[in-house]
Amino acid sequence: SKTRADELIRSVHISGRAKSDNEKGYYIIDVVNEAINSGVKIAFEYFDYDGKKKHVLKNDGKPYTVSPYDLIWDGDYYYLAGFCDDRDEVRVFRVDRIENSPVLLKEEAVKQSEKTGSRQKSRYVPDRRSSGGYLAGKER
Repeated sequence: SKTRADELIRSVHISGRAKSDNEKGYYIIDVVNEAINSGVKIAFEYFDYDGKKKHVLKNDGKPYTVSPYDLIWDGDYYYLAGFCDDRDEVRVFRVDRIENSPVLLKEEAVKQSEKTGSRQKSRYVPDRRSSGGYLAGKER
């Protein structure tokens, strides 16, 4: 049915690579995709590694609230591009650094606009011409 077909819409852009074997990532991707299709925000904890390769939560351990726009597969990693309420801008997050499965919020997602960027994957994909920068947003 049309309703079921709408649920199966995927917002993943793949850049000519094989998919990851990281099963945790697939659960995260399913939640993110559901949020994109439903037009709602998600909340999640995000981590990085310090100089001693110790796992450290970002944003002082507080969850990020994000309006997800796209999922991108590029260079061995999935990325989530979306409008981050905490930073008031479009940001790019590596999916494998999302601590646990994101929580679907009831709050409506921020719509894409001139301020937040358009739905073009090239705006979010890592810019390999520079020192690991992004064409739009930043990995945090």
